[in-house]
Amino acid sequence: AIVVQDGERTHLPNDVAPGRSVAMWATVNAPATPGEYRLQLSLVQESIAWLEDLGGEMLEMPVAVREAAGDAG
Repeated sequence: AIVVQDGERTHLPNDVAPGRSVAMWATVNAPATPGEYRLQLSLVQESIAWLEDLGGEMLEMPVAVREAAGDAG
């Protein structure tokens, strides 16, 4: 099930040509409930298309959401 859909937008620092890459930080909203999740990130050109709809690949990785220090209690 999708827990957080269409989360925060993080702008690219500059144009990125096809076949090139850029390293950057992205802001992600964690789910409220601790647990194991699969994070999926994709690029979008607003009001045009999502990258994976045009044949691009979505970045996927496992993530663990833990209780904040002081919350377990």
